Amino acid sequence: MRIVRMIKIVLPILLLLYCGSYVVFSAGGCYEPATVGLDHVNAYGWAPRGFVAGYRWKRWPLIVFAPLYVLDINYWHTFPKVNSGEYPVDWVKPEDVWKLYRAWGFLDKEEPPATEKTRPQR
Repeated sequence: MRIVRMIKIVLPILLLLYCGSYVVFSAGGCYEPATVGLDHVNAYGWAPRGFVAGYRWKRWPLIVFAPLYVLDINYWHTFPKVNSGEYPVDWVKPEDVWKLYRAWGFLDKEEPPATEKTRPQR
């Protein structure tokens, strides 16, 4: 009986802390690049504070807060709100897409890849 009573007390407290911590993270979040094309960002996704570092999405917060994150991006921070001006967006200029490629492991170099303007002339 004591265990059942303890569970009835502790479980709601843990659930409140879990939801409350996500709300705090989400309140400080912004839209971050989620998918990228050859020369531009295709889509931005909502990233609560601490879910992205240097354009790199962290897996552990997405796993730990998966149920709340799914609810958040489907009902509160939806895709159409990116351009609404309602929430901050970490815009990436087309000429800086190489930074995403580097952060996501597609480029090893620190400098941007060669373009028509930077390619050496023969």
